[in-house]
Amino acid sequence: LKNLGNINEEQVLDWALKRVTREPKITSMKDPSIRNCHFLFNLLETIDPRVINFSLVTPGISPEQIQQNAKYVISVAMKMGIRTFIEWEDIKEVNPRMILTFLTDIYKFVNNPQPKQ
Repeated sequence: LKNLGNINEEQVLDWALKRVTREPKITSMKDPSIRNCHFLFNLLETIDPRVINFSLVTPGISPEQIQQNAKYVISVAMKMGIRTFIEWEDIKEVNPRMILTFLTDIYKFVNNPQPKQ
């Protein structure tokens, strides 16, 4: 977070919650509902509505669905040009540090766009 200036976890979460106008919402980086990835898909959709094929998004209930959604949301983010180090297991396990890192990566992408190469 150092290269973002004085932004903190609360500000990143607040930024994400303001962008996502529909349910599900999350309450913190530890919110177990992050596991199904629906909030993350909705956040990415606010950046580019065409980027997600929602027919590939599952309810995210079973371990297989959680894995599928987590891999897909990371793939979508990377396809958009968002550089991230999160692994699908971090989402499945709701690793708060890595969830914060992922949201910060998205925040940086939106607020400091890189020129297309």
